[in-house]
Amino acid sequence: MCKQINLKILSLIVLVFASACNQKDSRNTKKIVAFGTFSSAIDYSPFYIAQHFGWIEEELSSIVDSVVFREYDNLQSITGAFDSGDLQFLFAAAPPVAVTKARGVDLSIFELSATLQQEILVKPNLGVSSVSDLRGLRIAVLQGTSSHYGLLKALEQAGISSDQIELNFMEPGIAQPAFERGDIDGWAIWPPFVEEQVIEEKGVPVRGGDQVIQSVAAVSENLESQNPDIVRAVASVLRRAKVWIMEHPEDAQVIVARKLSLDPSVVELAWGKHDWGSRLDNSFKEDIDNKIPFLERNDMLRRGTPSDFADNLINAAYGGSEPLSK
Repeated sequence: MCKQINLKILSLIVLVFASACNQKDSRNTKKIVAFGTFSSAIDYSPFYIAQHFGWIEEELSSIVDSVVFREYDNLQSITGAFDSGDLQFLFAAAPPVAVTKARGVDLSIFELSATLQQEILVKPNLGVSSVSDLRGLRIAVLQGTSSHYGLLKALEQAGISSDQIELNFMEPGIAQPAFERGDIDGWAIWPPFVEEQVIEEKGVPVRGGDQVIQSVAAVSENLESQNPDIVRAVASVLRRAKVWIMEHPEDAQVIVARKLSLDPSVVELAWGKHDWGSRLDNSFKEDIDNKIPFLERNDMLRRGTPSDFADNLINAAYGGSEPLSK
């Protein structure tokens, strides 16, 4: 009888101890949400503005323990960060997000930051005026980006195959000095890099090299399924920032110029190339659908991509398809 009582007491002690440990572990588990950008760009301005005013931390303060911000310079590190759980939100152009999803990362686009143009720069002394003049030239681009897609698309439209140029995959920090030294002849890139080279008279855009870029915000589907309130809060902040940008364009340019350590004239020159009111509407889906076959042909997506890939990539449940309201 005494043994039975002692066993019951011992079992009770073990249960109490286990419960206390679980409570302690729960208290020590921090919910950290990480935001990342693929390189840096003016089209990430809604995110930069929200960062500047502390709106993200403010909106998430009652939901998460901390917020971190990171910048990535290649798709491999982005894929690794999502896989390890070190990244939940990503700001990038649509093609690299699509490529990342095709590589097995469960993520979806829930907001459109802006629609803009990428261009192809060449050295002024080359006498090159159009994409059709690029044959045989050394062209740099960041692999897997919308500029990579835009360059190949522009070449295709001009009847030039990619093996008729010397394609160099370079990060912007490497491509810029290489372009200025003359180690490469051309550079397919997004704002503000184009405007910097134009203002300093180190580069000129070629005719026919401009291609539409859809700059998006994407989220890990793991986070979205478990904590939709976090995604809803972030979507609300981004839309608030877009409205503020359109109402205060000059102030927004100053903030973004400081964030990116740019001369204000560079941001001013690039600003008009961005549409901050763009939405996840049918035209956005059509743009993704149109890019998929091209991305497959150039081995950026696996051939045989499901016909509903774009539908599964886009998540308009958080207001991204609705017009902005003040």
